Amino acid sequence: MRLDFIFSYWILIWFIAYVVKFTTFSPKFAFIIGILENIVVLMLLIYKNASAKSVLYFFMVVIITKLLPLYYMRNDTIKHEDVIFTLALFLLYNAWLFINNMNFIDVNMKTVDSMARERHDMPMLKLFNYIETKIARK
Repeated sequence: MRLDFIFSYWILIWFIAYVVKFTTFSPKFAFIIGILENIVVLMLLIYKNASAKSVLYFFMVVIITKLLPLYYMRNDTIKHEDVIFTLALFLLYNAWLFINNMNFIDVNMKTVDSMARERHDMPMLKLFNYIETKIARK
């Protein structure tokens, strides 16, 4: 799955822009919504009998891409403008998916299917798989 098809990475880039003061809009609200969406994905993984390895990888991705940034912003207040910016970014993301003949539901179902079948073809999962392979060879 392409990096630009996964909204979590859009939010992560926004977070980096926020940390380096490129923007004043906080992605905290987006991360909270992302975690709620990840709970749904986790339930789907369990329903599809995903392996323990896939679930572990999923938790690692959530920790790195959502929980650590959220912890960094723990004292930030969510402002009305942050919510509006989140919605605008999500609309832009969906327009990008539409241009590429995709949609949000398709991306999520492909993500769940990929993890349930242990294909791990998402960017961070590929990295985890690569690291695991390198460690196993030593």
